Amino acid sequence: MNDTLVIGSNPVQHQQKPKPRSPVTIIVGIVCEGVIILASDSQTTSGTAKCEDARKITELIFSDGKKALVAQAGAVTLSARVVEIMEKLATKTPLSDYRAVADLATTAMRELKLELCRQNLDCTMEELHNWLRRGELECELMLAHYFNGKPYLFTISLSIGIANRAGSHYVAIGCGGNLARYLLSEHLPANADRQLGYAIGVYTVENVKRHDAYCGGPTRIAAIYQFDGDVEFLKQSQIDEFEKAISVEDERTKIERNQSFNRAMLDISNKQIQEWLRAFDDL
Repeated sequence: MNDTLVIGSNPVQHQQKPKPRSPVTIIVGIVCEGVIILASDSQTTSGTAKCEDARKITELIFSDGKKALVAQAGAVTLSARVVEIMEKLATKTPLSDYRAVADLATTAMRELKLELCRQNLDCTMEELHNWLRRGELECELMLAHYFNGKPYLFTISLSIGIANRAGSHYVAIGCGGNLARYLLSEHLPANADRQLGYAIGVYTVENVKRHDAYCGGPTRIAAIYQFDGDVEFLKQSQIDEFEKAISVEDERTKIERNQSFNRAMLDISNKQIQEWLRAFDDL
């Protein structure tokens, strides 16, 4: 849609900037009792081509041996480069502060932007942002770690470049983020145990994949533990078993939920109509 500004007798066309699209993918972060769980899809898209074998969750090992998880969403070429920079920086950096991982991601995002500016004939930062927006090359990271026994989840995007701490016990990024946040708000209690966290993570990603064409492929699950800070990646066979069992239970309970909901709606409707009729008779 164009707006026309008339200066003197010359109309000047102003084209509205397109609304930025959320990075393509779904990443979910869940804080449970004694563990942080990250879940993702495995689909990447380039034009009309799709690849469904991506591993979007990476383990970071810092110079003091402490660990963190980073998951990537959006333009895979750029997000993968940011993660590569973070892996290199982590080998020289101790995890000595609760924002150490977030600051590392901020530095890596800045390094990528400077690298892109140099590759684009020393363009300005404004020109770079315009180029990224036109090419829909936004990318975003989710960071998960413990510091002094306390769980931390951060997100950071290439366009903003500042890591924000999650204000809840769950967070979701990517084009499927809105649906994922709704599902998590409905089904994930605070301080859930690890077993429930795994199940809800799989359930959420699987539901997003069914409703968002830009999300797909096998679901991936990784966890970082409070006790020793160790990282675990669930085997694909374990995740597949989870998915099959959850799908069966979801379908079974969905029928029961729908029947119960429809009965309740019918009762409410009947009572409301009766009240309307009584009010009409009293006129």
